[in-house]
Amino acid sequence: MEKYYINMYFYDIMESFLNRINFKIDIAAHSELGPEWHRSPASSDPFNRIYYIESGEGFLKHAGKLRTLKPGGLHLIPANSKVSFGCKRKIIIDWMHFSASTAEGLELFQILDCKLDIRPENPRKIRADLSSIRKTMSDKSLAAALLRQSNLFSILACFASNVQPGENMAKMESLRRFAVVLKLIEADAANPPSVPMMAKKMKMATASFSRLFKAHFGKSPSRFIMARRIASAEKLVEEGERKLEDIASDLGFSDSFHLSKSFKQWTGLSPRDYRQTKFAKLP
Repeated sequence: MEKYYINMYFYDIMESFLNRINFKIDIAAHSELGPEWHRSPASSDPFNRIYYIESGEGFLKHAGKLRTLKPGGLHLIPANSKVSFGCKRKIIIDWMHFSASTAEGLELFQILDCKLDIRPENPRKIRADLSSIRKTMSDKSLAAALLRQSNLFSILACFASNVQPGENMAKMESLRRFAVVLKLIEADAANPPSVPMMAKKMKMATASFSRLFKAHFGKSPSRFIMARRIASAEKLVEEGERKLEDIASDLGFSDSFHLSKSFKQWTGLSPRDYRQTKFAKLP
């Protein structure tokens, strides 16, 4: 009975969190790839990836682990996590890039622990969902948008079926506890709150706050803020509509050199190389 109430409490929190997430599909495609498809060294992207392997083999290196890509496998690569990938000969995949984050910059799959590599029970349904997304990407009608969202949720449900409430409870609780400081961080990217200011909002000593924040989010408050600023810079650099000096100013970097240096430290690429890579829209 106690486990039942714990599970219900978790799902109530999770449903509230999901209601705050903005889902957006960036691109979806079907690709036949060869050895030219590779990334090394590892770098990060501000979007999630989904791969469904139709034939051939490849690999991912993510979070210190080697993940093998084989026919029938469905794979998720969370946003803002360093990854390298490639194949030796040929691989055919259905793939997509999508975002799933809250206004405070919390990414769904960095908060939710689930299996990232699965073999779906109904692969035909997965292929149909991915095909539907591809075919409707250029359709801007409300009906098409709703259909794409439905297809995306159907695919993500395969990963959600592996979620264990007990393993995720602490992270869900942290969303409530840290909501006030997360809103402060998101409010002004150019002038983020200091760690002492955030600790004061939480009515905690600075050292205690920093330890608790890192325990919940995997990064110190300062690195969490920098990650958010770099993620915002990635999106603006990819759009290519603004000068680097203006992006640096808006995000609180002293100048374009400071932004470029920090950008390369985090992503492994200069802003220019990053934009050229993203323009190519690699799977």
